[in-house]
Amino acid sequence: MKLVIETPSFAVYDDVLQAPAFDRIWQYVQREKYTWVHHQMWLKAWRLSDGSPLAGPVIYSDETTARIANQCEDRDALPPELVRDFVFPTGRHVDGLVETIAAHGGDWTELIGRRGDDWVGFTVRAFLYPQGAGLSWHLDLGRYSGAYIYYAHPTWNVKWGGELMVADDAGIADTAPREPGRPAFDPHDPTTSSIYQPDQSKRVGQHLDNAWENEKLMEMGTGRYVFPKPNRLVIVAPGCAHCINPLTAAAGDKVRATITGFFITPGGGVTAPDTKAPA
Repeated sequence: MKLVIETPSFAVYDDVLQAPAFDRIWQYVQREKYTWVHHQMWLKAWRLSDGSPLAGPVIYSDETTARIANQCEDRDALPPELVRDFVFPTGRHVDGLVETIAAHGGDWTELIGRRGDDWVGFTVRAFLYPQGAGLSWHLDLGRYSGAYIYYAHPTWNVKWGGELMVADDAGIADTAPREPGRPAFDPHDPTTSSIYQPDQSKRVGQHLDNAWENEKLMEMGTGRYVFPKPNRLVIVAPGCAHCINPLTAAAGDKVRATITGFFITPGGGVTAPDTKAPA
């Protein structure tokens, strides 16, 4: 795994898996079962202009993470089918990626904190973004210490879009709008992080009015982009503004295939994993 760039907001690694393991991941992505992200309701992690990505089921890196994410007090409270099919090891090709991320967790303490103290494990979920689909500007302010994106498609072209855009936005999370009487979000304070539901806190602006995000992001108006290069891993710190550019018409029937997830804090999980939309 080769470090390409590291900033205070994110780090990029290439050649994450060996060729045979990468091929198995591509097979896993194609065989996974998906639903449209809005199949039951409008999930506001995506705005109405973001198209209709598809999402697979949530997998957990370990039973502790599954227990926290599902708000279970002990292992016996977890349904046996959850442990069998959706807790590592699953016996599926995605297990190789889970092992790799877990093995390198100590390399990212500056971005996501220390394992055990700041996070206990992570979620794993496949996403497909077809032509026209993207994810608007947002902040990851849920009860987790960071996120990751792994690009699982075998080829990409710079004309196809799908770039991860990260804004130069020092301090923007501190000024995020909140309901009257609700304290400012602090990812290191479980008192405040526990009251923020992931879907409520992830947006930079309001779901139907982006005046605040437009003002804040335009103050500096600069940032970086990351192409969705195959076999690439991006680690994202909490609280930085980022988005996914929609796939262009040039992409045709190609999809932006990712495996993404969140590093879960010891004090609180992602209470509604179906609402999560990591980049």
